[in-house]
Amino acid sequence: QIAKEEGLLQLWNGTFTSLLLVSNPIIQHFLYGQMRMRLLSLHRHRSKARSASIRNVVSLPSSSLTAVEAFVLGAISKMVATVATYPLQLAQVLLRLQSKNDADDFDNDESSNEPNEDNGQSNKNTKAYKGMIDCLRQQFAQGGIRGLFQGMNAKLLSTVLTAAFTFLSYEMSLRKLR
Repeated sequence: QIAKEEGLLQLWNGTFTSLLLVSNPIIQHFLYGQMRMRLLSLHRHRSKARSASIRNVVSLPSSSLTAVEAFVLGAISKMVATVATYPLQLAQVLLRLQSKNDADDFDNDESSNEPNEDNGQSNKNTKAYKGMIDCLRQQFAQGGIRGLFQGMNAKLLSTVLTAAFTFLSYEMSLRKLR
């Protein structure tokens, strides 16, 4: 029915944005891995320098991070990934809300056919955004760079803490397995 009424491409509506958002965990894991390798390299370098001057030093194996290091690296990597992809996440949410509202209006027999206050046209079948690029463009036009990042504080708070604890758990599990 969708293919008949709206065209075959509408069957994949929103897929492009979702595919782009796969970059979020890719960025997160790549950054975590890079920062982890550099920090462990620094640990090994310091350990060699210490062992040259002090014998029998008790320290962590050079292949694991401390709990604080894992937490901080996990938080930083997720923060960068979220900031880099947040405008796409915002556009995806706004487009989904628009689709849901369109579906609700279609299902609701009491939908208003009265003219819209702004332009005198009917409220039915009016779309604020024509797609992801249009949504991003409108957000930028309305609020500049800040418009592309509105609401990000709440997203950062939840996702950064979750990722920090995830990588902390990961590193502690690795340490127990070794």
